Amino acid sequence: MAMTVSEIIRSYLEEHGYDGLCNSKYECGCGVEDFTPCGNCDITVCEVAYVNDCTTCSKKSECRHDFDIFYSPEICYQPREGGDK
Repeated sequence: MAMTVSEIIRSYLEEHGYDGLCNSKYECGCGVEDFTPCGNCDITVCEVAYVNDCTTCSKKSECRHDFDIFYSPEICYQPREGGDK
C-alpha cells in the first residue's frame, strides 16, 4: 500500500531525530503524532523541529519564550534579546 504524505513526513522526522514541525514566524509547532492540531496550518512552510520542554529548564527566566513546551528548529536555550522582555 502507498504511503500518505503525513506518513512520509512522520517517517522522515522520526528517522532523522526530529520531534515535529514548526513555523518560527508564527511561533507555531506540532508533534509527529498530531500534525496541525489547530486545523488551519500550512505545513508546506514549516521547518523540522525539536520539542523543547521549558518546565524543567534552569534558564527559563532568561529565555525569550513564554511557553512551557514549544517546537523550534533549534534545541533550546534561546536568550532574550536585550536581556529583558
